[in-house]
Amino acid sequence: MVAVGARSEPYLTGARRIPAELWDAGAEARQRVAEAGIEARALVESARAQAEAIRAQAAAEGREEGLASATEVVARAALERQDLLASSEPQLVDLAFAIAQRVLARVVERDREAVVDIASRALEAVRQRVDVRLRVHPDDLASLRDAEPRLIERLAGARCIALLSDLSVGRGGVVVETEAGSVDARLATQLAGLRRALTP
Repeated sequence: MVAVGARSEPYLTGARRIPAELWDAGAEARQRVAEAGIEARALVESARAQAEAIRAQAAAEGREEGLASATEVVARAALERQDLLASSEPQLVDLAFAIAQRVLARVVERDREAVVDIASRALEAVRQRVDVRLRVHPDDLASLRDAEPRLIERLAGARCIALLSDLSVGRGGVVVETEAGSVDARLATQLAGLRRALTP
C-alpha cells in the first residue's frame, strides 16, 4: 500500500502548476469575454440609438408628409362641401318653402285666429283709409266676421269693413283693398317675397 502523502506531492505539484496556467488563461479569456460583452453592449446600444434616431426622423418626416396630406385632404373636402352646398342651395330653398307652406296650411286650418292676425297686420298698412274691403277665402270668412269689431278698431277712419269671399285667395290669406290701392297679404305672396329676399 502506498502512503498517501508520498505520492500525492508530485501530483499536487503538477496539478498546482497546470491550474495556475489554466487560471491565467481562463482569467484572460474571462477578461476578453467581459470586454467583448462590454463592446457588444456598446454596439447594441449604439445600434439602438441609431435605429431610434432613424425612426424619429422617419416619423417626423412622415408626420410632416402626413400633415401636409391631411391639410390637402381637408382643404379639398371643404371646397367640395362648398360646391355641394352651392349646387344644392336652390333645392334646399325649394324644400324649405314647401315645408313652410305645408306647416302654414295646417296652422291656418286648425287655428281660426291665424287669419284674423294676418288681416289685423295687413290693416296696419291702411289705418287712415275710410273705404276698406277684405277679400278672403270662403272658409275664412266666418272667422273674420266674428272678429270684425276688433278689425275695425285697427282702423282710424273706417266705420265698417266689407268682407268679401274670394276663391282666388288661399286659406289664411287676405287681400286688403282701399280707395288708394291694395295690400296683398296672401300666404303665397308673403312666402314668395321671403324667397326673393333669401335668394341671391
